[in-house]
This record gives sequence, structure tokens and C-alpha cells, in this order.
Amino acid sequence: MGQGSSMPSEHLGRVYAAQTPQELLQVYEEWAAHYEHDLVGGLGWDKPSKVGETLLPYLSEQARILDVAAGTGLMGHFLHGKGHQDLSALDFSPEMLQQARKRGVYRNFYQHDLLQPVPLERNHYDAVTAVGIFTEGHLGPEVLPTLKDLLKPGGLLAFSLRDDLEHLYEAALQDWRLETKQLFRDGLEARPWSAWVVRA
Repeated sequence: MGQGSSMPSEHLGRVYAAQTPQELLQVYEEWAAHYEHDLVGGLGWDKPSKVGETLLPYLSEQARILDVAAGTGLMGHFLHGKGHQDLSALDFSPEMLQQARKRGVYRNFYQHDLLQPVPLERNHYDAVTAVGIFTEGHLGPEVLPTLKDLLKPGGLLAFSLRDDLEHLYEAALQDWRLETKQLFRDGLEARPWSAWVVRA
């Protein structure tokens, strides 16, 4: 690893162990500049592209898409490369959004905690993506109604979910119509996970 880069497993452990929003913000503030190098280069993080590929068959070219937990913009980069132009990024961490801005693929940027009322237009988006958000130290099924409110009726939510956490989401996902669920055996810490596309 180059000089100044971080230890990905150390930061990842701190992310999973975060007990408060302030702790999580602190980790991402420290990690933002090297996050992509560490996760993609060091740990083979490919969930944004795999979830994106799962979503693509259901998207129109003109789809208005909100990338939740956008991070450094990996999902936006993937979708933009596939011809999607109407992309907005939302993330909890201002430092991560700064990295996403450098990609030049998003039209709008929102720094926001999804546990707080969201100051965005309801029934506005054709699709919402949420990769890496439903895990330890982050958010759970309690934000699914918020994401649903942001979608147009019949809009799509595409997200990643580890198999060992799926039981926590069963009740909340009953309010959605499943379009597809793709299982992947490889992932961080070799835990099976799925890419989901559900419809509001």
C-alpha cells in the first residue's frame, strides 16, 4: 500500500463497531481520502457494480436516480458509464461527498442523516440505490419507509444485504414487491450476500 494509505480492515472494523452517528462520521472523515483505494484495491469491494448490474434491466434511460450512502460515488460512476445522467448523491459524511463530487457524474449532492426527516421531494425518484448501508454500525429496516416515500409510485429500490442479516428485514420488505434477488458467494469477510431490486 502506498504511503499515507490506511489499513482497510481496521477502518472496516471501526465502521461495524460504531455505536453512535458521531463515531461513524469520525471514521469516514478519517477514511474518505483512502476509502476507495482500500476497499476496491485492498478488499475487492464490488457491490456497487453488482447491484448496479442487477438494477439496469429495470431502468429507463431517463430514470431519475438517488444514490443513498453514495460514499465516493462508485455507484454513480457505474450508472453514469451505462448512460444514466440524472443522478443525485446522498451521504451522511461530508468528506465522502467531497470525494464523490470529484467524479463529475452527479447533478445534486445532499449531506443528510436518514434517521432525521429528509428535506427532499417525496414521490420524486424513479430509483433509489442503497449499497453497503444495511449492515452493522449503519442503518436498518427502519429507513425503508423513508426511502419508499422518496420514490414515485412503482419506483425501484436496489440494495445489498448480507444473508445473515436478511431475517431482520423480512417484515419491512413485505411492503415492497420483489423484482429480483441475486445471490453472490464472494464478499467482504467471505459472507454470502444478495443484490435486491424491489418495487414501491
